[in-house]
Amino acid sequence: MTPDPENAYRFVVNASLRILLGAAPLPRDADVETVNRPQVIKLAAYRSFEESFSLRVPVDEYSCYFSAPAATQVAPGRADDVSLFVEYAFADGIEVRESKVFEGAFEIMTSLPRTKIRQLHTAPQALSIDVRRRSDAFSRLLIGNECSPILPPRRTTVLD
Repeated sequence: MTPDPENAYRFVVNASLRILLGAAPLPRDADVETVNRPQVIKLAAYRSFEESFSLRVPVDEYSCYFSAPAATQVAPGRADDVSLFVEYAFADGIEVRESKVFEGAFEIMTSLPRTKIRQLHTAPQALSIDVRRRSDAFSRLLIGNECSPILPPRRTTVLD
């Protein structure tokens, strides 16, 4: 068992590339042995955090729950815009402790229901970018008011 090396769930909906820094949705119609818990940063009140990351182009759709698809299950495409989504929760009801599995890492322990997780996201940024879209059983997370049979809608805040 190792931490997810990718750190960002990536998927394409219509012609929009979406990048989620948070928990990838569980696969439909499949059981998982371990639920992935994303990395966390604990911030004191009124503090901020800044970080950057990069992705290789073309951007592959990715979820920690799916192995790399066969070459025949990937189609090249183009996204017309990109949105970044970041999940967060307030500290009430959350315990962060050192991982017993990964040195220097932390685990989140919470009884919060999934609906207590909040999400910030950017407005779609116009950017033409090459993507590789999967045609296998890959799960794509629908956001905000989009209808999803998998997860309840989340409260979202749009950042301009």
